[in-house]
Amino acid sequence: MFLTDVPHNRGLVPFDGTPRSHLSPKQPFLVTHLSPVLSPKQFWFLAPGVLVYPEAMIGDDPCDSPYYCWAYHAELLSVSSPTDDFRAINTERTYPHPETGFEFDLRSTYPLFRISGEPLDQLFCLEGCMVESDGLMATYNHHGLSGLVFEEVYAW
Repeated sequence: MFLTDVPHNRGLVPFDGTPRSHLSPKQPFLVTHLSPVLSPKQFWFLAPGVLVYPEAMIGDDPCDSPYYCWAYHAELLSVSSPTDDFRAINTERTYPHPETGFEFDLRSTYPLFRISGEPLDQLFCLEGCMVESDGLMATYNHHGLSGLVFEEVYAW
């Protein structure tokens, strides 16, 4: 998947935690993809620092989907190709680096975030939230999604 070269796509990348929805408030960002969407449960690569999924992943009932886990502190950008509609999750949340002594409150929701001092196009999630469905990896596994790789980076 890649961005189509149209004027309203300018300034969209890099995805570094800054808001992007103002760049195209009335129409989706345009992309081209060479492979068909074979599964609505597959994430797609557009650029570092953003997660892209087919709009069909949410289905008819957002309450029975990963939507609410991902919607916290993130922009859900509309992305469209000539044949399919997608959403791009651009998280705006950044937390202090673990080496500063910052501790996550596991009663809160941290589905997707960036860490100060790390490259801003890297995304992180927290495993072990008090409410399991608040965790990105738990939600990803529960819904049988694919296309992402999770790697333990820090142990708190």
